Amino acid sequence: MALQAHSDGDATRQAGLEQGRGSLRLQGEGLDGQVDFHWRGRLLVLEPASLTLPQSLTAQWQTPLHIPMAGSGRTALPLLLGYEGLKVKTSDSQFQWHLADPEDESPVDWQWAGDLALDGPWQGYQWQGAWQGVVSSNGLKGDPITLTARQGEDRLTFRLPVKTLQQAPYSAQATVTGRMAGYPVDGSLVFCPAGCRVGWHPDGDHRVAAV
Repeated sequence: MALQAHSDGDATRQAGLEQGRGSLRLQGEGLDGQVDFHWRGRLLVLEPASLTLPQSLTAQWQTPLHIPMAGSGRTALPLLLGYEGLKVKTSDSQFQWHLADPEDESPVDWQWAGDLALDGPWQGYQWQGAWQGVVSSNGLKGDPITLTARQGEDRLTFRLPVKTLQQAPYSAQATVTGRMAGYPVDGSLVFCPAGCRVGWHPDGDHRVAAV
């Protein structure tokens, strides 16, 4: 990465405020893109940018991001994130933070709140999804995460309550309904970290093969 920045000395003396501009260039394995920025007083503005990140991730914003340079503040955060063919778009997106006492065990209290919408192809399926809620230094809360996967006549709907993500070892359980290969599907799917058992639990009288 390469960072260039300079202050506008003449303007600083005239306005009595610190101001300047610069750019951040991402260079390296899996990295590409540039963020132009400027600041005036205690406000940092990031110009619209499109970035390539490691692990096939992308991030972009199409309007300037106004970020207060302060221990506490908030900013709108309209982002479009990508992974392979998937796209995740935020709306009504707000990020806020507060720096607590340095002696506090968790010196930064932060929170993102908003809506997420997912769409795109992945692993041979067309995916759609949505979530509304809050992600913070204290955990997650909000509506269940919903995802739908389609491939031809196959259609699966996943519903994941975020409360299942709250406790270590951060396993989660999603209900799954729909049809696959002409057969009805109705059950639950357990996700957990590497090394634990992952299973499929059919509900009702439907016969479903284990995953």
